[in-house]
Parts: sequence; C-alpha cells; structure tokens
Amino acid sequence: MKVRDVLAHVNEVKPNVFSDARLMDFLNEVESMAWTEALRNDPADYVSMSVPDDLEKDLTVPPPYAKAYGSYIQAMIDFQNEESVSYQNNMEMFNSTWAEYLKYMNRKNDRENAYFHNFW
Repeated sequence: MKVRDVLAHVNEVKPNVFSDARLMDFLNEVESMAWTEALRNDPADYVSMSVPDDLEKDLTVPPPYAKAYGSYIQAMIDFQNEESVSYQNNMEMFNSTWAEYLKYMNRKNDRENAYFHNFW
C-alpha cells in the first residue's frame, strides 16, 4: 500500500479540514511504530515521510494489517475534533489490527529464525 492510497482513503471516508501534511504526521506515527516495534529497528534511524515527496512510497505494514494506518489517522482526526465516541471506535479498530500485525510479525520472525536441534 502506498502513502497516497492511505491519505485518499482517509479523506474519502472521513472528510476533514486537515492538510495532507498533518495527516502525514499521523501516518508517520504508525510507520515509526512499525519501524521500531515490528521490525525491531532503532527509533533514531527512522526517517519521517513528507508530502509531496513520499506519496508514492510503499508503507511497511502489509495488507490485511495496513488498515491500521487509516484507523489511526481517523482516530487522530476524531481526537483533534473532540469526538470521543468515534475516537474510541477508531482506536479500538487500530489496536485490534495492530495487535494482529505484531502477532503476525512475531510468528514470521520465529519461523525465519528457527533452527532444528537434534539432541539424540
């Protein structure tokens, strides 16, 4: 999924007054979490994305977990607009998707780092 796809989706399903640059700030929050929590990289090495330079960039989180980007951005829009019920719903969606993504990454990393021991 590309940055432009996430921003277009959010703007379509959650009309808002925020600039794409501000929405990109929210997206960077999720992408930096993927960089550090899922890929286990150093947070200091994360390079933030910007509009319009990175609109064609592929995001880290793959489908079906990529919906976490939209849920998080929508939640942040709701938080800024003080829409608490919608914020809670979107954060619940984000947290659920994010937890599933981290489980997937743990399973994937376990398989990649697995090796067979024969103690016979």
